[in-house]
Amino acid sequence: MSDLDLTIDVGSRLSIVPTMLDSDGLEAAQAILWEIVFSWREILQDAWPRDTGLSFAMWTSRVRGLVLEVFNPVEYASFVHPEGGSEGESGEFVRDALEQLVDGATGALLQTVIDSESRRSSGLAQAARLIGARAPDLRLREAAVGAFQATGGRQRQIEQLGRPIGQTRRRTVLAQIGGVLVRFRERVRIRTR
Repeated sequence: MSDLDLTIDVGSRLSIVPTMLDSDGLEAAQAILWEIVFSWREILQDAWPRDTGLSFAMWTSRVRGLVLEVFNPVEYASFVHPEGGSEGESGEFVRDALEQLVDGATGALLQTVIDSESRRSSGLAQAARLIGARAPDLRLREAAVGAFQATGGRQRQIEQLGRPIGQTRRRTVLAQIGGVLVRFRERVRIRTR
């Protein structure tokens, strides 16, 4: 016999740590997680068999940080099933429902991070905003890397510093210098053979 633990560390799943959020952002993210819990509880009301009254009454759900703690400590909870169903079917159903609710809230959670970063005037919000609108299911780190790669180095310097670093040279001069260096390396390689 075993209990049933459906706990999901949403922060780890989405690569969000609480330090990325200001107090308003953490509050908004936790409000979204509580909405997931309330919606999941409504599904539980309809899906969990009532003839196992103890296991139905013992469900515990709460939000701690960015973790959804959902568990049932009753020994036989992992084996509960509707009449005529397969063993553990009810647990699998409510687990899948919780996963779908979390997946559905991914965009809203990432938006809270973006909003929080904007309030804190960090460059990460800009990067996440560029990619986030096109692919809300991406993790925040992937979004930041994608946005960073989407803009050129010169453009990033202008956005961050207001001007590019160093002086720009014509491409032909750089090409000429590059050709001289290649020929020099070949001469050195031939001499050392």
